[in-house]
Amino acid sequence: MTTRERELVSALASKIRLLSFDEILRSWWPPSKSASTNARRRLTELVNVGLLVRERVYARPRLPLEQPIFRWKPGEEAPEFGKLAWSVQSRWTEPPRDVTVYLATRRAAAIFGGRADGKIKNISQATHDIHLGALYLKLTKEAPTIAAGWIGEEILAPTREHQKLPDALLHDGEGRPRLVIEFGGAYPADRLQAFHEDCSERALPYELW
Repeated sequence: MTTRERELVSALASKIRLLSFDEILRSWWPPSKSASTNARRRLTELVNVGLLVRERVYARPRLPLEQPIFRWKPGEEAPEFGKLAWSVQSRWTEPPRDVTVYLATRRAAAIFGGRADGKIKNISQATHDIHLGALYLKLTKEAPTIAAGWIGEEILAPTREHQKLPDALLHDGEGRPRLVIEFGGAYPADRLQAFHEDCSERALPYELW
């Protein structure tokens, strides 16, 4: 496997649930006339050797994700949850479309770590999962040291029984939690409030995207 392929499979096995083909192409293949064809061919090879699974889902077009909708840290005032809910809900102006996505298999997880099993947990969350994957890749480019501390929902779940489960928790180099990452989707005000209160009780700063 090439370095590019290891990075891709490892990310899907241990960090995020899935990635759209467009996100993979944008992140790992330099722009060229043959980039799409080359990427599809290599991804098909990774599927054929049992490291990736290819699926089709309906998801809304990816948002730009230039900056968080809201940031908070302990000591600051809580947001106006109704206003914040409107901000996350009103940005969805395009209808869902057919999207090709890739997931890591159990074999990939056995090699690279993680809890991947090649299955989409909730088809209705495809838009959410695509955006969360894009956020992770954005962080790996802009702040790779911080991205190294990314612990996704699948890894966190066994440690958060009967507790709120964030999309990702970033740890520092000594394993201490430093930042919660949540993709807001179209969350209503009460869900945003519950998320905020959980972070506040744990004194954890967060970014809502």
